[in-house]
Amino acid sequence: MDIEIIATSYLKEAIATTDRLSPFINEGDKEPSWDGHIYLYSNARKKKAGVKKIPVQVKGAVKDSHPEKITYRMGLDDIDNYLRDGGVILFVVYISKDGKRKRIYYESLLPIKIRVLKSQNAGRKTIPVECKPFPTDPEKMVSICMNYYEDMQKQRSFALRELKSIEELENEGVLEGLTMSVLTFGHQKDDMRSVLLQSTPYLYAKIKGSDAPQPLEMIPLGIQIPEEVKHNISVGGKTYYSFARRITSAERVEYCIGQSFRIIGEGQKFSFNYTITKNLVDAITDIEFMIAFIEHGELQINDITLPAAVANAGWADRLPVLREQLEYYKKVKAILDALKLDPHIIIQKTTDADVRNTERLYRGIVQGKAVENLKADIPIAARMDYYGKKLILAFAKVDDAGTYNVYDFNSAPIWFAYDDRGKQLFTSRYDILDADNYLDFANIDLDRLVESYQELSEYKHIFGCANQTVLKLLSAYDKSNDARADLLQCAYNLASWLVGLDISEEDLSTAIRKINLWQILKRMGKLTEEDQIEIFQFADDASQEEVVRVGAYLVLDNMIAAKAHFSRIPEEQKGLLRDYPIFRYWKTTIAST
Repeated sequence: MDIEIIATSYLKEAIATTDRLSPFINEGDKEPSWDGHIYLYSNARKKKAGVKKIPVQVKGAVKDSHPEKITYRMGLDDIDNYLRDGGVILFVVYISKDGKRKRIYYESLLPIKIRVLKSQNAGRKTIPVECKPFPTDPEKMVSICMNYYEDMQKQRSFALRELKSIEELENEGVLEGLTMSVLTFGHQKDDMRSVLLQSTPYLYAKIKGSDAPQPLEMIPLGIQIPEEVKHNISVGGKTYYSFARRITSAERVEYCIGQSFRIIGEGQKFSFNYTITKNLVDAITDIEFMIAFIEHGELQINDITLPAAVANAGWADRLPVLREQLEYYKKVKAILDALKLDPHIIIQKTTDADVRNTERLYRGIVQGKAVENLKADIPIAARMDYYGKKLILAFAKVDDAGTYNVYDFNSAPIWFAYDDRGKQLFTSRYDILDADNYLDFANIDLDRLVESYQELSEYKHIFGCANQTVLKLLSAYDKSNDARADLLQCAYNLASWLVGLDISEEDLSTAIRKINLWQILKRMGKLTEEDQIEIFQFADDASQEEVVRVGAYLVLDNMIAAKAHFSRIPEEQKGLLRDYPIFRYWKTTIAST
């Protein structure tokens, strides 16, 4: 049995079924490294005008097994010849021992492909080439040859040249973009999705000042097409999801349901697996779905029923662990909801302290019950670390044995007061916080903060307290490198309330209230021309205190005037002014003189 003649003849017969390709292939290896060419015509009449020539190499092998992929080893000398000439299409024909069954495999050995293969097999005398089945559809045959020829033309002149990487081109500032293209023929245009999945596209860099795109010495991984598809995914009549994410590749289709569950299809086979996501909210939904799936023994995707037994018969053994995990996650979410914190947290690792604190917070804050076995000397407001967050909580002692009622700091039914020369003065609970606390504690309710001062407006001393909180909020905002816009907005809300009050200068001076509001507006970039005129009037008013005039000039960025008035302030007041948030506008060169 002459394997080479049988292989070449079979390939020629296959190519002859097309109306755009003509094979001119030798049957006796008469030409070194090449066996001939396939001619690609521009139309079915096969006129010579515009004909394209594609070099080919044909190999035959006696094999009774004809798998979906094969590997054929090529000699390094042949590989180098192909590289210098611009490439070749390698065909390998498997022929059964009785000669009755045949299958054609191929690989488009373009210069970039060859360079990558040589790099991966440096030092070896033979190069393994992975080949895939050559299609029997004539239109797909034509598409393969069209794409090979187009890429050959783009890569041939770069075959032996040094190619720059994307990073190098970016660093040189000459990379204008990347391109990738796939040609189709005939009815394949109606199914671009399949064409993309079955193609091996190459990436080309568009370089500034060059008309020829440079190929990149890399072969992109197989194309995957992600899609969001509407599906009613239910168990026992209850819908858990309204869509799935479908990821299609040439080898398989994968359905991602929720964030934890996947159905993977390869041909007629399917596999199921799950890995519970670390996102708390998604994990709760996914675990509920998994439990229902196992208990009911099936799930529905639209009108299709998938039995759990197909997935894994041993899943039922996991039910106790899943139920325990679900109960715990629901407690964590209930706690975060009660504290008005975003429940979409990532639970990377649960520590023993997290478990203990979950039980304490769930009992105290969610259920409203006393919490036992705590320390005997917890202050009225104290910190607790919980899943990477710092919380401030309020504790009301029930007995001396370490039993407390535990509350969210913002809503605890506890009054806060301070002593003023023997007199107890009620104040907002937020008075006890400093600037760092606003950055550290995750559960501070900034809306409640403003309300807490407004509720105490019958007490004149509260206005000074509120003004001090404005300054703390501004200090915290500045320490965050302007990242905490919520703190700046809260400061604005509180300062606006103070400016709008009809109170005496004794209670809180108008100048102080306005300067603070203006410096907030400056941080926000919202100072109007009218504002600046009014600020200048304050700064130019000789009856105003020097501290006020310095602050006004700082808001106006008038450093010469600010420096002049700063020099008139008593030394002890200069130190205080330097600690105020307004001093962020003092330029370093001026402050050092």
